[in-house]
Amino acid sequence: KEYEKDIQIFETKNYEFKLQLNRENPEGWVKTIVAFANENGGSIYIGVANNGYAKGFAAEEIDDEQKYFVDYIRNKVSPAIKYTVSHIMTDDSKIIIKIDIPVHKGDVVVYKDNSFGSMRERVYRRYSGSTYELTSINEITNYTISKRRISYDLTPTEYKASDYTFKSLNEKYKEENDTEKNLSIKQLKSVGLITDDDYLTIAGMYF
Repeated sequence: KEYEKDIQIFETKNYEFKLQLNRENPEGWVKTIVAFANENGGSIYIGVANNGYAKGFAAEEIDDEQKYFVDYIRNKVSPAIKYTVSHIMTDDSKIIIKIDIPVHKGDVVVYKDNSFGSMRERVYRRYSGSTYELTSINEITNYTISKRRISYDLTPTEYKASDYTFKSLNEKYKEENDTEKNLSIKQLKSVGLITDDDYLTIAGMYF
């Protein structure tokens, strides 16, 4: 009864059920966590089948399942997200793990996936009870802009600043300021041409 009044029977944009955390294929559940953090937040119920049946866990199984969740999220989700863990008792004294994930303000949350031998940062969003991945550079860039609420010119690119020069800009700077010194990296960052982690912004790319 407590279970039935606390959650909805069908998965929605803000609710998802997992019978248990799949350790062989963690993407199946971690992508939901990432999508909730990126969108409007949500709750995942572990120990509940897709049809709403509350199977739950025995008390001695809870610690192991929660520890696996906490360790995996800490190592594979970036930046660090907030969440709260609570428990719901079923009618036959089994325990459902409820994890509430608020929306993460600021940077886009990614899943650091190295299942194919190289690290990939994967971005997920939530739509009508399902989770989908952003795969194109345009999708990810546009979503980053909307989430960070930063101007187009200041949007980071995938180009390392160290691979490029600001030759024409430096020549103009030296001419206008009667100096032999080029613009410093600190100055280029201060005017939004290079990001704090040394990538070109879109403005920097054009210069």
